[in-house]
Amino acid sequence: MASGSSSSDSSSNSSSDSDLDSDSYDEETTYLRSLLDNAKSNARQSAKLKRALRENEFGDGEDIIKLGGGELESDAPATVRETAISGTITPAPPPKPSWFDLPAPAEADLPRLHREIEALHLHNQIDPKRFYRKDDGDGKSIKKHFAIGTIVTTNTPFGTASTDNLPRAHRKRTLVDELVDDAEAQRYAKRKFEDLQAVRGARGKNTSHRKKVLRRPKW
Repeated sequence: MASGSSSSDSSSNSSSDSDLDSDSYDEETTYLRSLLDNAKSNARQSAKLKRALRENEFGDGEDIIKLGGGELESDAPATVRETAISGTITPAPPPKPSWFDLPAPAEADLPRLHREIEALHLHNQIDPKRFYRKDDGDGKSIKKHFAIGTIVTTNTPFGTASTDNLPRAHRKRTLVDELVDDAEAQRYAKRKFEDLQAVRGARGKNTSHRKKVLRRPKW
């Protein structure tokens, strides 16, 4: 009988301990859940408070202008030098249909193009065997819409370079450089300069002697 009573007591003690453990686990779970709910509610309240403060400071959300990152990177100047250049040099105007979509040169290229146009205006003096009609205008100003082209190299039907192409060593950057490097044009310009110098020298020969004779009194 003593052994039976002891076994029943031990079983009752173990069952009571398990009940206590389950109760304590449930209490801890509910407590942790309550803490998590409180933290979530506090986070939501703080977010609402920040949003309300931002709206009060900047006004409604509709007034805030949102800018795209890609467009700003392409439009904004990258360096201080680019900012100075963009502020001083105006871009070239877009082409117009009335000029057959021929673009106007940029303002920065006008000094270089002015020398090219001056060389073209002197084509009558450069080539003695050709006759050209007189250009419209005074010959000093340049047109607003014009373009200077470059001869593109061509290939044969077999894919090789054509013999009509100018060698790379003979190519120049501008028309003025080509004229300076042209031997025939240099010879003609030198001969014309010597002829003009001879005429001017003949006109000025004995000029001082003739002036002295005219200054002498007639009696």
